Amino acid sequence: MADAGPSVEVKKEKHTEGKPKDFSTAILERKKSPNRLIVEDAVNDDNSVVALNPTTMERLQLFRGDTVLLKGKKRRDTVCIVLTDDTVDENKIRMNKVIRKNLRVRLGDVISTHQCTDVKYGKKIHVLPIDDTIEGISGNLFDAYLKPYFLEAYRPVRKGDTFLSRGGMRSVEFKVVETDPAEYCIVAPDTEIFCEGEPIKREDEEKLDEVGYDDVGGVRKQLAQIRELVELPLRHPQLFKTIGNMKLDEEVNLEAISRDTHGYVGADMAALCTEAALQCIREKMDVIDLEDDEIDAEVLNSMAVSQDHFKTALGMTNPSALRETVVEVPNINWEDIGGLEGVKRELQELIQYPVEHPEKFEKFGMSPSQKRLTKGLELLTMWFGESVVGGQANVGEIFDKARAPDVDFDLLTKFTHGFSGADITEICQRACKERARAENPDAMEDDEDEVDEVPCITRAHFEDAMKTARRSVSDADIRKYQAFAQTLQQSRGFGTDFRFPDAPGATPAAGGAAAPATVGFTASAAADDDDDLYN
Repeated sequence: MADAGPSVEVKKEKHTEGKPKDFSTAILERKKSPNRLIVEDAVNDDNSVVALNPTTMERLQLFRGDTVLLKGKKRRDTVCIVLTDDTVDENKIRMNKVIRKNLRVRLGDVISTHQCTDVKYGKKIHVLPIDDTIEGISGNLFDAYLKPYFLEAYRPVRKGDTFLSRGGMRSVEFKVVETDPAEYCIVAPDTEIFCEGEPIKREDEEKLDEVGYDDVGGVRKQLAQIRELVELPLRHPQLFKTIGNMKLDEEVNLEAISRDTHGYVGADMAALCTEAALQCIREKMDVIDLEDDEIDAEVLNSMAVSQDHFKTALGMTNPSALRETVVEVPNINWEDIGGLEGVKRELQELIQYPVEHPEKFEKFGMSPSQKRLTKGLELLTMWFGESVVGGQANVGEIFDKARAPDVDFDLLTKFTHGFSGADITEICQRACKERARAENPDAMEDDEDEVDEVPCITRAHFEDAMKTARRSVSDADIRKYQAFAQTLQQSRGFGTDFRFPDAPGATPAAGGAAAPATVGFTASAAADDDDDLYN
């Protein structure tokens, strides 16, 4: 048996407009191949003949009267004689009900057609009737049904197939039980035909028609996952061996992937790579046929895991530490939300753009958000002794992080007196966002090598940012913190009277001896008792 080897054109598709194509059920879709044809009902009711358009015959390198191997569903195949018919569409094949039953297909289904040049003449075949089709019939079945059916017809038969033979006023259904040579052959005039044996029970025949994928309604994604993880590796292990070297596309940025996989353990990274490889396979499923025994080498060589595959895989995997927490991510885009343009723009600038284009913000000294909301730098620390006034010296340092050479930071420091670190950080971030807003958001998707017309933050950006500047810590709050810090220092410290005994200016205790060193600690311990929050 030899297969026609139609050339496979491998193309790399990119979906730049609209929503990206969903490849999760690609394994269930019809494959693009010249030998895959849609089943159509036959005009001439013959159990051994299929009809093709002459153009299709030429494309598949077939000739009138050739024997072809047809592959249907549930791993079923049969052999037939092919004839030409100008009335058949180029993408269709005509066959009768008997052939469709042997292939387990219906009208409108897709089957694959292959050359079958090594079919030999049969030495003998064994056929038996189906019991319910011979009820009330007596006499010799061979003379009445089989001999007229095979005489000078040179019909190809396959082991396990059934066929109808018409004689008189009735039709009898037979099943090919055995062939010699095995599997399939052509019944020639010198082929011996045996029909002795008990008829086959219809119940036993129907049991062989086991449940398949087509018998399960819905759950397409689950069916696709089963076929990807079970059927595909068993039928085409070479596909996964090729991917298991993780052939990477030149555009893959491993550093960017590492930034997005914080918290991933080794098993999580392995799952991520497997999902990225499966996504690569899904995109090629239009040229991969599960029913074929081999995959075209050109298809295998064209497979490479790209950055887009990893991005898709990141959306489908998560760190194992978070798997106990179920987070539902709705499939909603900005276009699905009507109105609220200002709010949507604020969210895009605050969350989306820093995550998707961090380099746009890093060049201005701003740390892009890491897929979470954060607070700004604090000038008031956990140590209450450091007041806002003391921390005001750090304001200039915070402003200096922004690339803005023509901005008077001394003037900004004067107008932001009393602002906390978070308040000043917000001003810088707003100035940075004003700079990013001046650039068309769509341009962020363009070539990164383009010359930036405004390479730094200007006065105008800070002026716009100062319009919404706010002070989160009032003077009254500052006075409260200062008073509390002073009280805490007095209650826990020793003041200025403590000296070591041998130190100059130390005050001796009564009797000329130095005061015991434990006196201060005793007083401190007493103060601790007074300040105990639980008493």
